[in-house]
Amino acid sequence: MSTSSLSVKKIYPQQVESQYIRWFAQISMDDVAIVGGKNASLGEMYRELSPRGIRIPNGFATTADAYRTFLTRTGLQEQIASLLMKTTVADVESLHNHGVEIRNLIKCAYSLLMVILGSKHPTIRGNCIRSRNFDRGIVSHGY
Repeated sequence: MSTSSLSVKKIYPQQVESQYIRWFAQISMDDVAIVGGKNASLGEMYRELSPRGIRIPNGFATTADAYRTFLTRTGLQEQIASLLMKTTVADVESLHNHGVEIRNLIKCAYSLLMVILGSKHPTIRGNCIRSRNFDRGIVSHGY
């Protein structure tokens, strides 16, 4: 199967909307643990204000479960845990440097995933992927 023919539905068959994505119309403040506070607020606004004539664009939120699955399937969970074990909380420079590295790990993994899914406008940087083992991790976990 070519990477351009992959789709989100093939990666997460029949679970996409219920487990990994929630539409604003489905979200309330009771869903903070599922979609986070900002998304719960957006859902609440959409659900409560749209019927009153206040125009709020519909949208969706990715769930915390989607994020955890992303971290696990890309191998990021272990890499982030390893970096955090090396972080000295009292050392501001250590916190900053490891924070930057963790954000870069997430950005790189996401970029590779977009390429695998056939994104027409990938933001991937070759050296980003070559410096990490994302290609093996993502492919071996079914992406």
